[in-house]
Amino acid sequence: MARLSRSTVPQFGCHGCGRTFTRIVGTPMARLTRKDALPGFVRLLSQQRPVADAVRHLGLDERIVSNWVKKFRTWLLQLDPSGAYERMVKLGVKRPAPVLYCPHCCEEREMAYFGYVTGHTHLPYAQRTRQFRCQTCRRYVRLAGVAHRAGGDGPSAAVNTEWNT
Repeated sequence: MARLSRSTVPQFGCHGCGRTFTRIVGTPMARLTRKDALPGFVRLLSQQRPVADAVRHLGLDERIVSNWVKKFRTWLLQLDPSGAYERMVKLGVKRPAPVLYCPHCCEEREMAYFGYVTGHTHLPYAQRTRQFRCQTCRRYVRLAGVAHRAGGDGPSAAVNTEWNT
C-alpha cells in the first residue's frame, strides 16, 4: 500500500482494486462533519458535563455532539467488549441523585439538586446553602455549609452539615 496524498489524514491505495482509503474508514470518525472540532470533543469525553456545555464550548449543534458521543461509545465497545473504556465516557451523563436524610420523611431518600437558596450565590461555595428536593415527599431540604469537590458541585460526605427545614 502506498501513500497517495499529503492531507491531514493519510490516504492509502489498494494495488489490487485501485481504491483509496484512510485510517479512519470503519471508525466513528469516518463521516463526521466539522472534524476540526474533534480534538476538543475528545478532550471533553471524559468530563462529566452536560451536552449543552460541550455545545457552547465547541460551537457545534447539540445533535452533532450527541451523535458523536453515541458513535464513540459504540466504537469503544467494539474495541473493548468489556466496556472498561466506554464507562470512562462521561460527557452527557447525568450525575446520580444523592441519597440524603429527609427530615420530613424521617428517612434517607433520593434527592434532586435544586440549586442554592436565593441570596447566597454571592458567597463562596463553602458558605452557600444548597437546596434539594425529596423525590418521595416533594418537599425542600436545605443543606448549609456544603463542601464542593473540584470539578463538581455535589455534597461531600466528610462535611459537618446543618439541616434546615
